Amino acid sequence: MGVKVAQMVDRFFAGSPEDMVTALIQYRGLTEEEATRITAMIDEAAGKAKESAPKKTKSKSNQKRGR
Repeated sequence: MGVKVAQMVDRFFAGSPEDMVTALIQYRGLTEEEATRITAMIDEAAGKAKESAPKKTKSKSNQKRGR
């Protein structure tokens, strides 16, 4: 099912999941319970994205030299 959803997002929403969610909310709306569950899913996905993001390191030009 995930592949079909990705194809739908690509085809109808120019690859933007945000536009798909916005259209769904504007058309159908959300119950409070749905909004709570979706918020939890977004928070979990954001946490996973932070964990998998590459760590930034200082370049030599940005490091202070100790004297």
